[in-house]
Amino acid sequence: MNLIATACAALVLVCSLPALADGHDDGPNILSAEPDLRAGTIHIKGSDFGRRLSARLAGRSLTVISATSTDIVVGIPSGIGPGSYLLTLNCGGDDGGFAVTIGGAGATGPQGPAGPKGDKGDKGDTGPAGAPGANGTNGKDGAPGAPGANGTNGKDGAPGATGLKGDKGDKGDKGDKGDKGDTGPQGPPGKITGTCAPGSQPAFNGGCEVCPASTFSDDGFGCSPCPIGQYNSVDGSRQCFECGCGTHIQDTGLGCDVCPAGTFRLNGLGCTQCPANTYAAAGSCGCTPCGAGQTSAPGSSSCN
Repeated sequence: MNLIATACAALVLVCSLPALADGHDDGPNILSAEPDLRAGTIHIKGSDFGRRLSARLAGRSLTVISATSTDIVVGIPSGIGPGSYLLTLNCGGDDGGFAVTIGGAGATGPQGPAGPKGDKGDKGDTGPAGAPGANGTNGKDGAPGAPGANGTNGKDGAPGATGLKGDKGDKGDKGDKGDKGDTGPQGPPGKITGTCAPGSQPAFNGGCEVCPASTFSDDGFGCSPCPIGQYNSVDGSRQCFECGCGTHIQDTGLGCDVCPAGTFRLNGLGCTQCPANTYAAAGSCGCTPCGAGQTSAPGSSSCN
């Protein structure tokens, strides 16, 4: 069969043989042999081909068309029929061989490396909508709202009218002398007094000296300050006194001052401010509620 006439027949690489050499490994090394049936040539690739070389196919000499140390192009002789042939190269005494099959499809060779990645294709049509997902969990509770405004205070009821002071009654007649009562229980032992009279104390230079104001002595042994909330304003006192309603003790402890307007004192140590919507004049024992429709700030002496 004429080889040119079988240009469409398959040419399959059967195997790659190591370099053939006469006892050394520096001969030609054939990596591939690719026939071009239309051009009637074989393109041989490899290494260590050298300059002086000859090529044979099935024992027939081939015409070298071009040659480098890595590429050789040879002509294909006519009259080569289908079959497997040994392609050999001789480079100055060193041979290299390569087996090929012509005229039929050989076994499938190993898969070649992946080609370069192709261009990105056009965007496909939108797929159908998926089924609805499950409901998500509830979000956290929001912050509480601002407190509402306080409602208005109800109006105070009007105070009742103060009754008139009654007249002082007549002094009653002296009653008859009662019977003598039973003897009471024995009292505690009497208090031992000092050498000085109550209201005074022994002096450093002998004798006695009078207790100054805001102090007292009930036994003559020594003078003591008045208890908190009590006073006396004279020297030589044997006791101290509390301030009356509507007054408070002076800082000096010598007397009492009137509570200012807008405050009161019923008992205790000092004057207390009246609350809102009440009032008090100076020296008051308590605060008076404002009348209907009237108001006042804390510590007021009157209502508006």
